[in-house]
Amino acid sequence: MEDEKIIKKLPNQEIDYFKIGKILLSRWYWIAGSLFIFILWSYVYLWYTPKTFATSGTMKLEEKKSEISDLVNVMSTSDRGPSKIQSETSVIQSPTVILSAIKDLDYDISFYIEGRVRTSEVYPLKPLDIQTIQFDSLNFYRDIITFKALNKNSFNLSYKAGAKEVSKSYKYNTPITVGPTTFSIKPTDYIGDNTLYLFKFNIPEDFIGRVRGGLRTSEMVKNSNILLLQQTDANPQFAADVLNAIMKEYLIYDRNRKTQSASQMINFIDDQLKYLSGAVKGSEKSILEFKQKNKLMEVSSSAETALSKAKDIESQQAILKLQLIAIEQLRDQIDKEKNNVNLNFNAGSGIDPALTTLIERLDNLLNQRYELLKTYNYNSQPIQDINRSILQLKGNALNSINATYTTVKRNLDYLTSQLAVVNKQISIFPVAERDLIALNRPYEVNEKVLSFLSEKKLSAQISRAGILPGATIIEKAQANFSPISPDEHGIRRSAMMFGLAAGLGLIILIRLLNPYIYDKETFSISLYI
Repeated sequence: MEDEKIIKKLPNQEIDYFKIGKILLSRWYWIAGSLFIFILWSYVYLWYTPKTFATSGTMKLEEKKSEISDLVNVMSTSDRGPSKIQSETSVIQSPTVILSAIKDLDYDISFYIEGRVRTSEVYPLKPLDIQTIQFDSLNFYRDIITFKALNKNSFNLSYKAGAKEVSKSYKYNTPITVGPTTFSIKPTDYIGDNTLYLFKFNIPEDFIGRVRGGLRTSEMVKNSNILLLQQTDANPQFAADVLNAIMKEYLIYDRNRKTQSASQMINFIDDQLKYLSGAVKGSEKSILEFKQKNKLMEVSSSAETALSKAKDIESQQAILKLQLIAIEQLRDQIDKEKNNVNLNFNAGSGIDPALTTLIERLDNLLNQRYELLKTYNYNSQPIQDINRSILQLKGNALNSINATYTTVKRNLDYLTSQLAVVNKQISIFPVAERDLIALNRPYEVNEKVLSFLSEKKLSAQISRAGILPGATIIEKAQANFSPISPDEHGIRRSAMMFGLAAGLGLIILIRLLNPYIYDKETFSISLYI
């Protein structure tokens, strides 16, 4: 028994790395074969796997506030932090912006070439000049059509009609009807004998999923106002073109979103101008008829002074009444949570400056929620978070609006008391003068308010024309023809590593499973044991 223990501890049975190396080298062809198989597999995998390309662009969200008049208060923007980046990201990824970008590409027909392994898109090339004659965007032929040139005058089209495969010959420049779609094909320089192309008709909505699936946005640096946009696609040129179109359409959308508030204000002023213009014309006609009838051309100096005071007070009253109308409209907009909330009119008297800031923030949140609802359902967490912020701001804004309304109403009541004193003075004038003053007062008041509103409208129009997008494109996307997926170098490197490991593992496994493959010395020791 002691002898057996001694034999088991013989030095010959310790790990001999030199012998292991000799064994591995003697089976080198197993390692080589394993390497060959794995490397061949990697080439086959890369050959059959579609490549994905990526491109990127950068935008800077502006922090500077727009230069606009006091009338267009809604244009000033709050500081842009991470939440602003996130909200603008939802706008960029919204179907509205993406659909507008796709329309810019004018890619109503896709063209493909059929290879030995897969079919490839040839965008932006348009090898066939196809003119649609009858095309219904709701009902058109959606399957792929195969084009094969026969000669300079004719070609063959193959397509599916239900379960059948249809193949027909046509001549160039003649109407072709496939399903509900009618089109014609003109000869081009790309067409030679036996040229083969595939094509299909599209509508912009067909590309929304493709574009949104490959679009990614992120902050270039944390808490910065630099936005990095990345687009991935199987076609590198398509990825670059659609990303540039998205950035361009975002700027247009952002500017339009801002000008809506100014336009709303201008429309409000237009409504008042239309009413006052009619009132002025009517008053002017009544004054002229009264003077002709009573042969009274002018009033006394004391009556003129009283008329001037009354005119000034009533003009201020008219402006304050316009403010009250605008405040009531604003309250209604906030109660109903309408987008593009805006204080339509602000003459600068009695308006709390903090209210303007609250309106801007509430308007931004309402627009953010509008865009987020295109992606998330109403009960999702992002919508619930923004709803809480809207509810808080809504309460603060309504409190500020009520305080503003009270202030404006107080000013109006004070002017009413001042006007009562002037009216008492006017009441002692002769009847003819009083009647003429009564006719002159609305005319001159409306004319003054009309002039005031005309100036405000011009100021608003100038401001609207000067509104700029809240972002700037720093770097446009460029087509990148180096694929990001699959990783060719990584796959080949992994194939070599797995090939080596498999070869070595195979040798070791066979040595362990076959106890008779030993050298003579180890074999004799094993028999003795």
